[in-house]
Amino acid sequence: MTATPPTPAGARRGGPRLVLAGVLGLLLVGEMALGPFYPQLLREVHGTDDPADTGLVLWASRLSAMVALPLLGLLARRIGAARVVTGGLAVAACADVAMALAPTLGAFVVACAVAAASGAALLLAYPALVALDGEGTPGVVWFAGLFHGAIIVAAATGALIVALPDPRLGLAAFAPVTLALLLVARRAMAHAAASPTPARPVAGDVAPVARPEQDPAAAPAPAPARRERAARWALVLAPLVGIALLATVLDFAMAVVRPFFVTALEDDGRSAALATALFLLPSAAALATLPLARVARERLGGALLPLALLLAAGGLALQAATASSVLPLALGRVAFGAGVVLAQVEVDRRVFSAVGVTGAGFAATETARGLGLVLAPLVAAAAAERDLLLPLAVGAATFAVAAAGALLATVPRASRRSRRVPSH
Repeated sequence: MTATPPTPAGARRGGPRLVLAGVLGLLLVGEMALGPFYPQLLREVHGTDDPADTGLVLWASRLSAMVALPLLGLLARRIGAARVVTGGLAVAACADVAMALAPTLGAFVVACAVAAASGAALLLAYPALVALDGEGTPGVVWFAGLFHGAIIVAAATGALIVALPDPRLGLAAFAPVTLALLLVARRAMAHAAASPTPARPVAGDVAPVARPEQDPAAAPAPAPARRERAARWALVLAPLVGIALLATVLDFAMAVVRPFFVTALEDDGRSAALATALFLLPSAAALATLPLARVARERLGGALLPLALLLAAGGLALQAATASSVLPLALGRVAFGAGVVLAQVEVDRRVFSAVGVTGAGFAATETARGLGLVLAPLVAAAAAERDLLLPLAVGAATFAVAAAGALLATVPRASRRSRRVPSH
């Protein structure tokens, strides 16, 4: 009797990876569908054109998600990430219906906040996707592709919703889709948790954070030893704090340019179709650039991140300066998308290198990053009240500052070794 050859681990993980990636992509579509269309949606459904109202909806959604995420991460440690994700999706489906039925703007804001808080649970599925690959980097690239692909599909979905005679019907349609995804997501995450290959730390420049009990210096020690231990901890935590801060700035810069872009072009006399196409162009450029991410990393090393951030900053600056001309505006959108996706992959790779693929560690980092997403709609609304294109300039300046910070943080490994505290 001929023995059946064992199935390779990669093949065993292929099915769950595809299912989990598909679920994440569809969930991202639902989360982002209304983002660039809130001004039109609020005008059609609640009769308000005030940018401050759009900023309020986005701010309440981001704040509730930021507050909920650490709690969801702690809950995931007790009952498992799969249960947290599916429970969150169940609440999100109810919130979708509440958004459709909201009689006032205040009720709509509350429903959006509940939907965002419960939908934040889907972020816990991201580490599950990364954990399916031993080195983690492929999972980061997968998610970047899902993110930008979802933006394209979400924009088409959002445009369809605001074009309906009654946009409330489109809002209510999210509920049954979310419930269907709930069932698939639970099964996919269960497969990911049962992956036979243990996740290894992501290859990168940031050392994983050691636990105190793993440190021989954790035992009671004299004052000089305690000072040395504190210095050692500072060296370990400094890169983690630095990458969390950089990720927060990146998320802010990406989010601040989104809410009023389509509205600005339409107010300038561009057709809704052209405005939507230009809005989607960075994501199309990102998807085209994504296959080059690994090669760029191999050739540029630590210089990739500051260069990518500078490319994004230059793209936004070109858009802000030439918004009245379609061709330069389109070139700026392409440069912005290419720079953003390379920066996303590099930043997320470093995040997982620092915190690993456990849901709790990732949730803590995402909570810090949520601060940027909370501030972005407030800053965007304040800037848009002066000029609808001003958020582009704000984003360009933020990316430039982030590039400078990343450049300063790019220290040769030899210099790092020379700065380490000598052990005794």
